[in-house]
Amino acid sequence: PITFDLKDGDLQDVFRLFADTTRLNVVVHPGVGGKVTYHGRKVPWDEALERMLAPNGLVARLDGNVLEIGPPRKFGEKRSFTGAAISFDYQDKDLVETLREVAAHAHASVEVPEGVKGRVFFKLDEVPWQEALQVILRAHGFDYIEESGVLRVDTAAELRQEKIAVVGVNGAGKST
Repeated sequence: PITFDLKDGDLQDVFRLFADTTRLNVVVHPGVGGKVTYHGRKVPWDEALERMLAPNGLVARLDGNVLEIGPPRKFGEKRSFTGAAISFDYQDKDLVETLREVAAHAHASVEVPEGVKGRVFFKLDEVPWQEALQVILRAHGFDYIEESGVLRVDTAAELRQEKIAVVGVNGAGKST
């Protein structure tokens, strides 16, 4: 249970408090912000969070120990992860630079389409690198595939289209 007494509190600051208080890894989608007024005493943290997010049209999804916050339409399917654990705490960091750092932990390089820009805000502690990468990319509307030590980043639609084209070229439903 947590206690909050906020009047026009900045949501970004509130999310950092949630990360510190709950010891969860918190990832906030780009463009998420606003102010919140909330008074609660010894309220379960998830209930308090929901009451703060709803007025701002936001939702949270807890997947293991990663709490993802964003608009409802941004959440995709769950995956399972096995990569080495990493820890990052970033506020307003360049997206491409962040992707390069995550790729370095995976002993891989990253290929990002021209024009990809964005800022990241997240706190992750001992999260598999694949999960960190997937959550960061999903927040920005991207996905990735791994090919021979290269993490290729693009929109999910573009990656699907490439797969369909490869299957068409190779014939008989064989994908590479």
